[in-house]
Amino acid sequence: MEAARLAWPRGLRRHCIESAAVKPLPTMNGRLMQTEAVARREPAPASNAPPTVEIAVPVYDEAPGLEIAVRRLHSYLSERFPFSWRIVIVDNASTGDTLGVARRLAAELNGLRLLHLDRKGRGLALRTAWITSDLGGSV
Repeated sequence: MEAARLAWPRGLRRHCIESAAVKPLPTMNGRLMQTEAVARREPAPASNAPPTVEIAVPVYDEAPGLEIAVRRLHSYLSERFPFSWRIVIVDNASTGDTLGVARRLAAELNGLRLLHLDRKGRGLALRTAWITSDLGGSV
């Protein structure tokens, strides 16, 4: 199954990353060669199945607006989105009640997964969501 992933970082700017097979980068003595910093992508094999979209939502101390935003996104995807989907909330070391709100949402809403990280970082949160995904695509 081919997987496409959308990330909605803070500010709800959308970043779309199409899944594709990524070749390993060349190394020299176990270190990545500086001149080969960009991964070469090959087209994903054609599939008759519709793509599955995984939306990673990295959060840090966003308890007040998290429930409203996630419920709105969940409602839109359920009612209007033409593909199968999953929302992944990635709490990256929140100190407030963000994790509690996210846990409650994950228990109430279908199609929602929760990850908790002990370190801050939106990039780390997105990378962790994509690496731990079981949808089968590569970034």
